[in-house]
Amino acid sequence: MNLTVKTLISLLLLVGVFSQGYSQVYQRKLPSDQFFQKIVGSWKLKGKPTLEQWIKSSSGVYQARVVSLKTGDSILTETIKIVYDFGEVYFEAKVLNQNEGKPIRFQLVKRRKKRLKFANKTHDFPQYIEYQLIDKDKLKVQISGMAGNKLRKIDFNYERVK
Repeated sequence: MNLTVKTLISLLLLVGVFSQGYSQVYQRKLPSDQFFQKIVGSWKLKGKPTLEQWIKSSSGVYQARVVSLKTGDSILTETIKIVYDFGEVYFEAKVLNQNEGKPIRFQLVKRRKKRLKFANKTHDFPQYIEYQLIDKDKLKVQISGMAGNKLRKIDFNYERVK
């Protein structure tokens, strides 16, 4: 074989190895995937004009947006993304008019079949965010932690929008 054919074959083998590695890195199943697959869709907060809408993007990332439906307008109040970074899963929230527009990360600390708990002990409030799938149409989100020197817990009860 001449040098050009050998070089071409070597190059094709390298491209194959790198593309297989790329596929394994970006197509990896996250420990939280089964849970978030079950909550993809729209959820209405009981008693409030608020929607939490979850999607799985074409890149495989779970994302949500929280929208307030006051006075006929839709106002985006928060965006959420589930991020896989250096072997850890994070709940990343960006709340309108808070933290100078920067996202805040909460690390996955507890995982059960129908419940995920994320923590960021350095955040002012909340330090914990917990998602619990009560059944296929009911979702409870609890934020909790210390506010000043008092323990606070706030529950958000959602129903699936059909």
